[in-house]
Amino acid sequence: MLMNTKWIVPVAFSILVLALACGQAATPDAGQSETTGQGDSPSVGATAPAVQPVPEPEGPATGAPVTAMPIMAAATPPSESPPLPPGAPDAPPTAVASPTPAPTPAPPPALPPATVEAREAEPAAPEAPEVGDPAPEPAATPPLPTATPEPSTETDRAALVALYQSTSGDNWFDKGNWLSDRPLGDWYGVTTQYQGGERVFGLDLADNDLEGSLPPDLGRLDQLRNLVLSDNRLTGAIPAELLGLEWLENLDLSNNRLTGDFPTGLEDMWWLDTLNLAGNSLAGCVPLALVNRMDADTVQFGNAPSCPDPQRDVLEAFFHAAGGPDWSNKDGWLTDAPLKDWHGIRTDQSGTVVSLDLRKNGLRGEIPIVLAQLTKLGLLNLGNWGLQEGDVPNSFSGGIPPELGRLESLGFLNLAGANLDGPIPPELGNLNLSTLDLSGNRLSGSIPEELGGLTNLTRLILSDNQLSGGIHPEFGDFSGLEQLGLGENQLTGAIPEELGRLKELTYLGLESNRLSGPIPARLARLEALSWLDLSDNALTGEIPGGLADLEELSTILLSGNQLTGAIPEGFLEERRSGRKMQNLVLNNNNLSGCIPSGVHSRIRNLKTDLPRC
Repeated sequence: MLMNTKWIVPVAFSILVLALACGQAATPDAGQSETTGQGDSPSVGATAPAVQPVPEPEGPATGAPVTAMPIMAAATPPSESPPLPPGAPDAPPTAVASPTPAPTPAPPPALPPATVEAREAEPAAPEAPEVGDPAPEPAATPPLPTATPEPSTETDRAALVALYQSTSGDNWFDKGNWLSDRPLGDWYGVTTQYQGGERVFGLDLADNDLEGSLPPDLGRLDQLRNLVLSDNRLTGAIPAELLGLEWLENLDLSNNRLTGDFPTGLEDMWWLDTLNLAGNSLAGCVPLALVNRMDADTVQFGNAPSCPDPQRDVLEAFFHAAGGPDWSNKDGWLTDAPLKDWHGIRTDQSGTVVSLDLRKNGLRGEIPIVLAQLTKLGLLNLGNWGLQEGDVPNSFSGGIPPELGRLESLGFLNLAGANLDGPIPPELGNLNLSTLDLSGNRLSGSIPEELGGLTNLTRLILSDNQLSGGIHPEFGDFSGLEQLGLGENQLTGAIPEELGRLKELTYLGLESNRLSGPIPARLARLEALSWLDLSDNALTGEIPGGLADLEELSTILLSGNQLTGAIPEGFLEERRSGRKMQNLVLNNNNLSGCIPSGVHSRIRNLKTDLPRC
């Protein structure tokens, strides 16, 4: 499209006159600083993805003592750093420098003068008029916005002014641009980044003759990453407000004259990775959580000792009570090494013991009740499942301490095959367990009703004990339960129909008890079930035909009962899914009928008392 040049001069002249008359011909100052948070720089701020939490520790695979029983795969503790505790902040926002404004092109001839802000708000400049078109009426120009600094920038400015006034700023060696109207990034020792406005990211006034106390106002520099005030003459206590700087990564207050107690709360500053407080006169001790979390190469506490660790006292008492000198592996125990280096112990980032795994380690005596003081313990494995040649089993005397019910963080408890006797403490029902394995002991009495409250269970294995009484219908409320092993006990009564609600159940072992009555037809709703063992009970009635429709079911053990009727045809036919029946054991019952030819070739382990057809 061609433009008639005779319009350019008169139109431009008219626009200029109009703009001067209105006093609104304004353009941004070309020398305006990019750190002031004004001008045409957009509000830029990128936030890094949140730290992904690392999975909670799980214990080793265990299960009921059934040959070839499908059990959960062993969980390997993560090799990476443990997850941040609840309340820790996400990763700090990535600092994004304020972009340099690009040169503003001259407006088209038909456009009135406009501010940079108004130009950014417009979708696009209109095209020049066609030849012969009348000149367009000039659009109303919006008033210039009032240039008000970002409130966060003013907050940072006020905090820096407070520091200047509190530490005799007039006597500093270098106080270039301090208290001036210059952008904060031009003040000596101050580093800023654009984060929704000009924000203070770093403050380095080392060896600058600061004298006086640190003002609490420094706690308002909420984007601060780096604070270095070393080698000055600072006095007084470290303000508690500094401990609220959640993004702080480097703190150096060394070689001053600071006094007061060693600050507590530094251990909660999760992004702090460099700390130097040496060369002061701080009293008290260094919190153990801080000692355990910080890297020895990036932290200096001066002469301040570490606070005593009550966990060490608990673990030392446990060691002596459980025959520690005779353990097969006691590496690190009773030494000054960090607890995470003691055999079988895992700690979180703060040094708190979260896992004690001493399976198959030759432990003796009673289980010490002092373990109940490890209140953050999430995993306790003192069992013997999977013993191999050369392993030294744990062999305790006495029962399960009811005090273990105080371990409110416990999610995994394995005491399998540890020679324990007595009842199952009802207090275990107070826990939030996902795995409870007490199999292979000499536990007696009924199963506590309180265990019905463990609704987060995925594995409940109580097999191979001397338990009596019935199976609680409440077990049908374990919506996430995958394995239920109650075999080889002395349980009586009927199999609760409520077990048919366990949609995630893959293993059900109720063998070698004294259960009676029919097999509940609702068990045919267990679509994930792959292993069903009801052998050696006193069950009566027919085998529910619906069990044959469970495509995942590959092992059915029903021998040693009083079952009658014919074998459901679906057990003997080729499955639509192609998944083969591996074990079908139905002998020692009162079944009728015969076995069709070819069935034995399809089922690897078929046992019945019936003849071939």
